[in-house]
Amino acid sequence: MTVNYAKKAFISAIMIGDCPKCGSNNTHDCDAKDNTCLTAQQIDDICVGHCDDCDYTWCLECEMELYTTFPCKHWVICDECKGACNFENDISKCSTIKEWQVQEKIEKKSRERK
Repeated sequence: MTVNYAKKAFISAIMIGDCPKCGSNNTHDCDAKDNTCLTAQQIDDICVGHCDDCDYTWCLECEMELYTTFPCKHWVICDECKGACNFENDISKCSTIKEWQVQEKIEKKSRERK
């Protein structure tokens, strides 16, 4: 099967966007199917974005950086709502997710100082 790279680039530009870390448009999701990227093949999760230029990985749903935890921790938070959530289509508006993101960023800064 031939991979249509122009089509993949278009989809990536629309669905993935630029890298949140370096701003590169050399990004894609981490679905292993038809993906030559080793990171994507290892992660094999369509909800994870990857930048080929700086090797940054992030959650495409909540935009948090991912290190080694896949799937993203926000899925645990969403599972705890058990369908009572009004933010399934836009989790960026969920106060529980926002609180978790702030806490994650504080913990990351604390780790970086050590």
